[in-house]
Amino acid sequence: PLASNDVHFAAGREKLMVVLSGQRLLQRWSLKTFEREKVVPLPGKATVLKALMGCNSSGPLVLWSGGPVELWDVQAMKPIEPKGKRVGGRNQWNPTLNISANGQAVIWSHAGLSPSAFSLMRITRGNTTTVLLGGLATSSFALLNTDASLVFSHGLRQGIFNGNWQAIPAQKLNQSGLIPTEDPRFFLAVSRTNDGKNSAVSFCIASSCRSVFTLNNLKPLSTSASSGQIGTA
Repeated sequence: PLASNDVHFAAGREKLMVVLSGQRLLQRWSLKTFEREKVVPLPGKATVLKALMGCNSSGPLVLWSGGPVELWDVQAMKPIEPKGKRVGGRNQWNPTLNISANGQAVIWSHAGLSPSAFSLMRITRGNTTTVLLGGLATSSFALLNTDASLVFSHGLRQGIFNGNWQAIPAQKLNQSGLIPTEDPRFFLAVSRTNDGKNSAVSFCIASSCRSVFTLNNLKPLSTSASSGQIGTA
């Protein structure tokens, strides 16, 4: 039970992190025992707007409150003070943030600002490095594969790029909904069948960006712009 709907949460490999914004509390729950392990107060007065954590990671927890993102040590339940530039910005331009499954990279863009660009932040031993990727006035959001070696851009400039924003030729996949997996060697591509009535899901190899196996004639599927989830429409 929750005291209010003003809640943000993120899950890693073994922990669930819950942000109670109204009460200014951060909770850590075990995904093995489903019990609450620790609660700490959130410092400052800024309201947390987004919480991210790599789904196949032990942290860090990434919190965004309208400025540069903040990193938290999940085990110690304390903020990390990294050296280096962090991604972030104002809330008015509809920012989108996505994190790699290993929790070591975050991609950021302003969907409501044109021209815009993606910023890619990598986290190494608690410190951050951030690079500005190519101009993306026609792209709405991007997802990272597990180790951030690939960027899946969605929008008018849809396609597969490497970490330096160089396009990777994959014409048969570029019009599909591209979704990372926990294993960096693979990703999924969701597309409509030729008749447009059903969907197909292809299992793809990351090193060559080609499909190796396809499930056809599935019920219509949709992809979520914010999380890369797939599900029945």
